[in-house]
Amino acid sequence: DLFDLIRIDEPDRVEQRLDEDENLLEITLSDLVDESLKNHRDAWQTPLAYAALLGNAKIVELLLRRGANKSIQSPQGESIKDICTPEIRHLFT
Repeated sequence: DLFDLIRIDEPDRVEQRLDEDENLLEITLSDLVDESLKNHRDAWQTPLAYAALLGNAKIVELLLRRGANKSIQSPQGESIKDICTPEIRHLFT
């Protein structure tokens, strides 16, 4: 799935999946797991949040260019920009 492609750093294949289904930009991990994991602390993450927290600048840039929502927040109210590394943070300005 898209999250796996992000995890293994496959930006071309991420782009291909988004070409096939643009709605994937806003799915969350909780959309993909069974009921018992929907309250996991990382379940709120979208592909953009996931890539940012992994420190994958190339995929973050791709997702931002494709229109990913950069204002998503964790359940604790932290933005992606608040919790990612400085190397990624500058992409959100």
